Amino acid sequence: DPVHDFNTQTAKLGYGLLSGLYSREIPADLDPALRPPMTVRPQMFRSLIGRDHPEFGTKRQQDAAEFLEFFIDQVHKHCLTDPTPDA
Repeated sequence: DPVHDFNTQTAKLGYGLLSGLYSREIPADLDPALRPPMTVRPQMFRSLIGRDHPEFGTKRQQDAAEFLEFFIDQVHKHCLTDPTPDA
């Protein structure tokens, strides 16, 4: 299930941030219905990462440094339990 898959949601976030799709200049005369999204909205990623955490599972504001530390711990945990197959 991609919605609940850590690797899929992390890859989507990374792609959104690194692809350049959200940093292009859009012509002013382009029909608004055809305009691409201008922001990366990581709601599914955030809800997946915080689902088992009492503080990060809510939509209330949290400390960004604590969330980053928690995220890095989650990456480490997933690397240990779901290693990349040998090439």
